[in-house]
Amino acid sequence: MGIFQEVLKIVIEELDERTVLETQLTGEESLIEDLGFDSIMLLQLIIRLEDHFQIDFEVEDMSLELFKSINSLTGFIEHLIEKEK
Repeated sequence: MGIFQEVLKIVIEELDERTVLETQLTGEESLIEDLGFDSIMLLQLIIRLEDHFQIDFEVEDMSLELFKSINSLTGFIEHLIEKEK
C-alpha cells in the first residue's frame, strides 16, 4: 500500500460517522472545506499520522495550505519521511 492510500485510509477512518468511501475521494478534496474537518479533527488526524508513519509535524511547518487537499498532506508526509532517513 502506498503512502497516499495509507493517508486516505486514515482520513476515511477519521470520518467514520460519514459514509465516505475510498472510491469517492480523488485526493483533491479539501480536508476543511470539502470533508468538514474542524480543528479537533485535524489534531486527531495529525496524531494518528505521526504515530502511523513515525514522523513529527513541526509547528512551524503547519499551515492551512498543508490541509488544502489529501494530496498536499500526502506530499508533506512523503517529505517528512525522506527527511527522517
